Amino acid sequence: DTYNHPAIYITENGFSQSDPAPLDDTQRWEYFRLTLQEILKAIYNDGVHLKGYFVWSLLDNFEWIWGYSSRFGLFHVDFENPALPRTPYRSAIEYAEVIANNGLIKK
Repeated sequence: DTYNHPAIYITENGFSQSDPAPLDDTQRWEYFRLTLQEILKAIYNDGVHLKGYFVWSLLDNFEWIWGYSSRFGLFHVDFENPALPRTPYRSAIEYAEVIANNGLIKK
């Protein structure tokens, strides 16, 4: 009540995996799934005015402390290949399903 229910944006949410990160990144997807469930509880049970949620990051990238050895992306980037091919991690496929269904679905 003190803050008059401000709009909230959750940005850069995620965690890294060491290289080589498995394409079946079950632990990361479970983290996202549980985070999204708690966000829904905050919205529906507590009236949180969430306007946006942004996963970090779309692609594996260069991290200032760890270089290319820390993988944050929804898509694996092969930095050894000059073409930089991208391959979706399992978390990318699952998160795409959340977006397509406009929310979590029970399996």
